[in-house]
Amino acid sequence: MFPLSNEDTGKCLCDVHRRHLEEEAEAPKETWEIAYASVVIILMFVGLVMERIGADHVMLITMTMLMVAEIITVKEGLAGFANSGLITVMILFVVAEGISKTGALDWYMSKLLGSPKSVASAQLRILIPITFVSAFLNNTPIVVVMLPVILQWAKNNRLPRQQLLIPLSFAAIFGGTCTLIGTSTNLVVSGLIEERYGNEVKIGLFDLGEFGVPLAFIGIAYVLFFSPFLLPGEIEQEDDAILLGARVMAWSPAAGRTVQRSGLRETGGIYLVSVLRAATGNVHRAVSRDFVLNAGDTLYFTGLVESFGEFCEEHGLEILTNETEGLTSTASTDLAEVGTTKESLLDADEGERLRNIHRMTDLIRGAKDADLDMQGAPPSIVVSMDEDVVVVGVNARDRPGLMLDISKALLKLGLELHHTEAAVKGTRSLSIWRTETIQSENLPDLEKIWSVLNALLSTDGGVAKQRGLRVLRAQIRKGSRLEGKSASEIDFNELYKAALVVVPKNHLREGDVLVLQAKEGSPLLIDPPADFYKNLDDKSSSKSVLRSFVSGRSGRMDGDAASSSHESDVENAGVEAAWKDLQVVTPRAEEGLEFLTAMAVAEKSGLVGKSANQHGITRLPAVYLVSIDRPTPAGTNLTMQGGKTSMDKALSDFDRSDQHVSSIAITQDDPLQVGDILWFSGSASALGDLRKIPGLRSYESDEVGKIEDTVFERRLVQAVVARSGALVGHTVKEARFRSRYGAAVIAVHREGKRVHDHPGHIKLQAGDVLLLEAGPTFLSRTTEHDRSFALLAEVEDSAPPRLSLIIPAVLITAAMLAIYTAELIDLVVGGLLASFVMVAIGCMSEQEARDSLHWDIYVIIGSAFGIGTGMMNSGLADVLADFLIDIGTAINLGEAGLVGAIMFASFLISSVLTNNAAAALLFPIAMNVADTSGIDRSLMSYALMLSASDYMTPYGYTTNLLIYGPGGYTFGDFVRFGVPLQLLLWICGVLFLTVVDWYISWIASAVVLVAVAAFRLLGDSRKKKDGKAK
Repeated sequence: MFPLSNEDTGKCLCDVHRRHLEEEAEAPKETWEIAYASVVIILMFVGLVMERIGADHVMLITMTMLMVAEIITVKEGLAGFANSGLITVMILFVVAEGISKTGALDWYMSKLLGSPKSVASAQLRILIPITFVSAFLNNTPIVVVMLPVILQWAKNNRLPRQQLLIPLSFAAIFGGTCTLIGTSTNLVVSGLIEERYGNEVKIGLFDLGEFGVPLAFIGIAYVLFFSPFLLPGEIEQEDDAILLGARVMAWSPAAGRTVQRSGLRETGGIYLVSVLRAATGNVHRAVSRDFVLNAGDTLYFTGLVESFGEFCEEHGLEILTNETEGLTSTASTDLAEVGTTKESLLDADEGERLRNIHRMTDLIRGAKDADLDMQGAPPSIVVSMDEDVVVVGVNARDRPGLMLDISKALLKLGLELHHTEAAVKGTRSLSIWRTETIQSENLPDLEKIWSVLNALLSTDGGVAKQRGLRVLRAQIRKGSRLEGKSASEIDFNELYKAALVVVPKNHLREGDVLVLQAKEGSPLLIDPPADFYKNLDDKSSSKSVLRSFVSGRSGRMDGDAASSSHESDVENAGVEAAWKDLQVVTPRAEEGLEFLTAMAVAEKSGLVGKSANQHGITRLPAVYLVSIDRPTPAGTNLTMQGGKTSMDKALSDFDRSDQHVSSIAITQDDPLQVGDILWFSGSASALGDLRKIPGLRSYESDEVGKIEDTVFERRLVQAVVARSGALVGHTVKEARFRSRYGAAVIAVHREGKRVHDHPGHIKLQAGDVLLLEAGPTFLSRTTEHDRSFALLAEVEDSAPPRLSLIIPAVLITAAMLAIYTAELIDLVVGGLLASFVMVAIGCMSEQEARDSLHWDIYVIIGSAFGIGTGMMNSGLADVLADFLIDIGTAINLGEAGLVGAIMFASFLISSVLTNNAAAALLFPIAMNVADTSGIDRSLMSYALMLSASDYMTPYGYTTNLLIYGPGGYTFGDFVRFGVPLQLLLWICGVLFLTVVDWYISWIASAVVLVAVAAFRLLGDSRKKKDGKAK
């Protein structure tokens, strides 16, 4: 597990072996020491499983208790903290940090690993190469270097890190059992063999591979097959794949305005993707800020589903559902135009007014299979007059007492009611009033009728606030009435008082997530009791809880309540049935404020010539590519002509001016060119990661480059503009922001909205949140001498990347590994030299090197050495080993039984001790068994090498410890996933070593691996196709 030099290895082997031989000649250990050590070890495992306190505290307390009982001395307890292997691991953390701080390794390694279409594909891309490389290089530095790369790669591809990091660690362990130099445990056993038998037993470099390679195949197959069931982590729901449609109505503030003036790109979490023109039927996927929206246009958005209803209400948009899509945009627009204003009514001729009344009548009578729900629309009043007969059509938001109020108003106008038709459609009330004048000489004109009714309908007196505009996601539960049906077969309005916003194409099944618009009174808007779904199987309990919850009372009812108990029970049953069918999905918490920032394609960028989709820029985590603009200033030549391109010059000129540069919008599938401006939206920390993409430069790069502080010291800072500060009412350029504060403005967030404009042109207001790139000079100067900001907050881990140093950092690391592999220098010394050079050339600062050390891992590993010594000193390890060997002899399976007992004892002890300690402890016992029974000594040494690897706990192997914290695993995750693997490899190992010929084991294990890989890849591909079809 720990890398050791030849000299250290030999010394370790001699000491451990001599110590064990001496102990064999000593008197048996005192019983109380064995019992005490047993109790302490058991309590340690209980503490690790319960996870009430940190693992480092548990291990340190355990070691301390062994020192208190004087089972180990203070020197023995602390010896592990000076172990060269442990020091090497800590130094390699610093080397890995130096590579990570350059920023570019994540991007390039992601390109090398590719874009897997499934978790199985991603696991294969890790398991195969890591297993191969770790067969020849020490597995610890491999995992240290690859850990941050895999984390970022998983994040970029929306893959659960828990499904990838344990495979990374286990692959490194698999590879270590394929060659003699794969792990230090193999060298420990080889050294012990040489010390005991001299040249009688020789183990070659690839001899172990005869048995280790097929075991590695079996291990990889196990990880591929069982990881979906035994490892935590699910693929995040890709909300951005859901397109939400909304129609621009005639009364919408967006009608007739540009995208920028309409404010449709300012709301956080909602992104405009494309526009369907009502007039032409063309779809525009490249929507620029100057694109003019027309009434009737259909807009498609993506983003936070739960905010879509409020967003549409604010901007006067009609959400497209399975009900509203039945209405043509022209019809709804015409209906809204006539009667929504006094002028529209007076300008329309009698025929047009009469057609609108007939259309409203058809809607009331249900002649059209559509539901008019013009959410947020003003009242529409249409009047048709023929001599003394007056027909009035009213389309308004429904409210209690509306019909009575309209009838009273018509009576006051001198109109006698003869016939009325009315219906409520969604949140709208439609009514037709056929009247006759009471006195023909007092016939009111159109303008008077419209004004009186409009004044009535526009008042808020007694009107309840509009509800039912919420858009939500709901998951189909097992046993739901929706299972096996298509969306067209279900009346969502009848069952749930809701409409589908996104209509699934396939038949519905358990686990499908539906996007619904819930109307007023929908049971989906009522929160079920906290334990409703937990107690769903207990029907009687659920009904009583529900009845109490909905009524707001206990089980007792008074007389009035008893009279309506039947109606209440029916209503409650409907609510409960809806809850059983669909469970509302709680939205994820937002990650801070959302900013909009611009990044430009730099000169000589590797991004040129390919689209944003091809580069994967559209799939970055926690960041959304809002739009791509291509500047087209007059006279600009878009081709590169050597030196600084004319496009870059135009951008620089634009940065220094206040003039607006014209641009055209391009799609995410168009090839990128130098100077293209990519607008990204996301949190401050997510936008900071954009700087790690080679070939993209900040739109404010000129200003950033003039900051005096070194790149090491710069950070992203969020600053709130103070109400009485000097910045209020001025643009960034007018305030000479960089010269005055020593910082550059990257983006601006205002009143919950992102601002889509060049930061230098935005006139600042009190309360604006500025995203700045600044150094310590800004923080000290601002807090002491300036009152321009009400609040300052540094964004964690936001240091700029050092992209130009990626090649030197990789070369330094490769040289370190090459020199160590050639046995020219110890890895401790090589790691120290590499760290010093990385700090010297600027890959990281001294403080960043200090911060990279993981002291909790240092305590865990150091304590584990002391605990292992305590098990040996107390005699507990000997008792366990002898007990297991006796069992192997008693079962009378011959060679297989004895080898199996040794392997079982080895992996069991290595889960408590280190793998090196377990191998050294069992070596004399194993060799004695081999000599007595006539088993080949080489075969018995292979058994020790193959079994002294721990998959069951995070503490038995260094690579497991490395991924334990970053992967977010629990102790139980390792037990659940590792125990079956350990038993499988134990059984296969015994068979391969004692029963099956080597070529049969190779062929059989290879066939199993190929079959499992094909099964997983095809299965995941089929699931993905089903998901896309859905």
